[in-house]
Amino acid sequence: RGSVFAVTLPRARPPAVPAPEVVAPAASTTERASPRRLSGRRVLVVEDDPLQRSSLTLLLEQAGAGVMAADSFDSALAAAQATLQAPSAILSDYRLPGGTDGLSGIQTLRGVLGRDVPAILLTGELSADLVRAAKDAGCLVLTKPAAPNRILSTLAELTAGADAAA
Repeated sequence: RGSVFAVTLPRARPPAVPAPEVVAPAASTTERASPRRLSGRRVLVVEDDPLQRSSLTLLLEQAGAGVMAADSFDSALAAAQATLQAPSAILSDYRLPGGTDGLSGIQTLRGVLGRDVPAILLTGELSADLVRAAKDAGCLVLTKPAAPNRILSTLAELTAGADAAA
């Protein structure tokens, strides 16, 4: 009874994450015009969602950054120690599995590396307590979903003093 239909469509790439509210300094026009603005920078991405991690990695690589991507801070620490190179910046999700949060992970990693690595915390929740704690820890906060250009411009600004040839 009835009819049966089949439709075949080519597979498309997932759409880029749209831009909502952000808590970070704006980029200049010259930064926006430079597609390789993170050239030579090493960015550590800590994101437990494989699709988000992959999207962030692709975005940063297209901007010229070397990316170390991990699903947890344990993996991130192992990757940083294996390469014997501290990242130029850390880009971390706030909510991570196993009761870990990005803010404490950033602070722990900074302690192990012995350096105050610039960091951005990505979060879908923006409580006053979290913003205050991030500010006290020297981290910027971007709300999810964060605009790709905002992520790039914020990372470029945070790592402006880093050695691009490293």
